[in-house]
Amino acid sequence: IGLGDTAMLIDGIQTLHISTHCNSHNVTVLIGWLLSFLPFENIAFKANLLSVVVGSSTVVAFYFLVRAMFQNVWVAAISASCLMVSHSMWWHSTLTEVYAVNAAFMVTALWLVWRLHEQFEPRRLYALFFVAGLSIFNHAQLGTIALGATIILIGKAVSKDGGGVKLFLGSSTAFLIGFLPYLITFLADTNRVGFATAF
Repeated sequence: IGLGDTAMLIDGIQTLHISTHCNSHNVTVLIGWLLSFLPFENIAFKANLLSVVVGSSTVVAFYFLVRAMFQNVWVAAISASCLMVSHSMWWHSTLTEVYAVNAAFMVTALWLVWRLHEQFEPRRLYALFFVAGLSIFNHAQLGTIALGATIILIGKAVSKDGGGVKLFLGSSTAFLIGFLPYLITFLADTNRVGFATAF
């Protein structure tokens, strides 16, 4: 099991505990809960498998992102290999933790940012804001995605061809749709324990 956080996450997976408490990483819990139906006895093994599957998938996705960006198989292979054996990625892919899922959100956001850089389309910006909202349901630290998306939005909105109001409304709506699971969970928590206690 390893760390105390790991034990808490395994318990959350086993009981499908969803909340807005700082130690509740809900997307990870939901993925782990789905994997808990695998025909293995040991819940800790199945929870570790979550990190292995998500971590390795993230490295593969990063390979394809770098390959598309640089049009070079070797650059992509070396970059993905460096990510794979980096201390953080390797460690967080070999025990039950939230950070492999965080990395998957970050690679998804990087892919969308690259696509926006390649050719700006509002739907790509909206997708980025949706991912930003949903990622907070997993970990508050991923609010950095929303910050980056907001900087892109401001840069595009103030440009001559930006269409600022429409972009702002579309981005806000996409973020709120992604953020909705967190918001619903927060409202359920405040209803259960009271508003002051929820903070």
